[in-house]
Amino acid sequence: MKKHRVLFLPDNKEIKIAEGKTLLEAARKLGIEIQSICGGIGACGKCLIQVREGEYSSYDLNSRPEHLSTIQSMEEEHMSPKEIKTNYRLACMAGVYGDVVVHIPESSRLYKHVILESGRERDIIVNPSIQSFYVELSPPSLQDQRGDLERLAQKLQDIHKLNDLEEDYQVLPKLPCRVRKDGWKVSAVIWDDKEICELYGGKNLDTYGIAVDLGTTTIAAYLCELNTGNCLSVKSTLNPQIDYGEDVITRINYCIKNRKGTKQLHKAAINAINQLIEELCAETNINNNNIHEMVVAGNTIMHHLFLNISPDPIGHSPFPPALKKPLNIKARELELKINPGAYVYLPPLLSGYIGADNIAVIIAEEPYLKEEMHLIIDLGTNAEVVVGNKEKLLCTSSPTGPAFEGANISFGMRAAEGAIEKIIIDPETLEPSLRIIGSEKWFPESKKIRPRGLAGSGIIDGVAELRKAGLIDSSGRFNFSRESKRLFKDEKGHSQYVLAWAKDTSIKRDIVISQQDIRSVQLAKAAVYVGGRMLMEQLGIKEIDRIILAGAFGNYIDKENALVLGLFPDCPLNRIDSVGNASGDGARLALLNKDKRKEAEEIARDIQHIEKSSDPYFQEEFFQALAIPHAEDPFPTVEKLLPENNRKGK
Repeated sequence: MKKHRVLFLPDNKEIKIAEGKTLLEAARKLGIEIQSICGGIGACGKCLIQVREGEYSSYDLNSRPEHLSTIQSMEEEHMSPKEIKTNYRLACMAGVYGDVVVHIPESSRLYKHVILESGRERDIIVNPSIQSFYVELSPPSLQDQRGDLERLAQKLQDIHKLNDLEEDYQVLPKLPCRVRKDGWKVSAVIWDDKEICELYGGKNLDTYGIAVDLGTTTIAAYLCELNTGNCLSVKSTLNPQIDYGEDVITRINYCIKNRKGTKQLHKAAINAINQLIEELCAETNINNNNIHEMVVAGNTIMHHLFLNISPDPIGHSPFPPALKKPLNIKARELELKINPGAYVYLPPLLSGYIGADNIAVIIAEEPYLKEEMHLIIDLGTNAEVVVGNKEKLLCTSSPTGPAFEGANISFGMRAAEGAIEKIIIDPETLEPSLRIIGSEKWFPESKKIRPRGLAGSGIIDGVAELRKAGLIDSSGRFNFSRESKRLFKDEKGHSQYVLAWAKDTSIKRDIVISQQDIRSVQLAKAAVYVGGRMLMEQLGIKEIDRIILAGAFGNYIDKENALVLGLFPDCPLNRIDSVGNASGDGARLALLNKDKRKEAEEIARDIQHIEKSSDPYFQEEFFQALAIPHAEDPFPTVEKLLPENNRKGK
């Protein structure tokens, strides 16, 4: 097979790659991280690189743009005429057919993601499935020739009232030596009062477990002491499956198109979790063999890939998952680096697009125990929406698309250093102030860290602030009657507002919010709004008592601006709560209290899943929800913030 050389600058890393393979594939093999939100199908335009032309004698390499596959029209849509002229390409679309030197601009690099690990403070009743019981056995004699296992089981029954215990196979080979070596004094680790899953010599009552929030973008792991409920350490990482697609749809498509795709994504998740286990144990000086249980909560696609189950059917109507029931699986079956006899508990699923992570959020927030009518939104590329109280709960899924994660946004990016996370636009001067991740001061007051792009929370702020400043109207169109040097049309005639000029950015390009960006946000927010409103109509209610915003995105967005945008129905700001990583909290609760698992399973049986496509008025309601904040629904809390209701003399 013919191979060609690819040199990446400024990394100075080189690889020989098979003819026809893409530059993105070459970068991945070298461990060079390039943004690829769409999973490498040319849709997001984030993997922009520049091909250098000429002789690189020190490398004995002749680089030519024509050594790559012909540029395609879908690539050109993501580039300016100047970029096309100066040999920019999308790494995912550029096939290698000769030696090339490639420069990766700052704007295309993947930076360390800011990962939300914490939720809110919660009272936890500790009642774990795993307990360790100390017993002192009488040694065998000619008069008492019971087997070692029967002797142990009888003592556990007599002292601790544990009846009819099963045993994990790994206990049997070590049993004879263990009881004799330690003078017939042992500690048995029991799972759910049903099974002996490990045996230690002497008195060893410490037990540990790990709760995992397996997200599409990030993975967070919590190491807990099961006897006390104390969280000893938290570690997190980007989900390495991002290399195969930013959202669940692109990952499903990857699995469909690649015979080994499901296995690749499965191994990526397992390897990442094993790395987190190693880090947790190193920090706490705990042997990973002493971790006796794990709870993993993720959306339905993450759940399936974690189990090495093809998600293909979920990609087609009626979107059925392979299974919905809760599972207990031995850690050794999944090659997880904890005690081989440990169980991994996976909470139940609700549907193809409402998973165990949503169940985890519900058992953390407990709307099923409260009088107040709750609206819970777990925001992401697929927003899960729950409405109800102790009388009844309804849920639906709102496919927002990846706009809130930065895809389909001109300068969208993940929440990493250099990302604009908060925006304020002065309604008089129309000048912006920016809060940038990594900086404690506002930009441009401080230029120590210069902006690279827009995080999801910044996208929400940007559109809402444009609306409050009168720079866009309720339809989302730019209002050129408000004169500002920052508001203009580019060389292609596209309207945009400049947040930061090229001279002030780290990528040396103007960072803007375009008309298309606003439209992408409108489409995403309308999907979420209609989901909540539809569930309210099903319950016959007009108002919500409390709104809960869950997840990393929900934690960082400005409540007022989310309301101005019309992300959810009108509600007093003091009744809108951001609760952080509630899915991680729910996984931790399920780890520490087995009764929470029963609650999760009851919720899965009782909650009513509403499919939006079955609502005959969905399209009409969606169209009305595109307006900012809404075409018809009242928003009294927002009215005083909008320019048409806040001018002098009104």
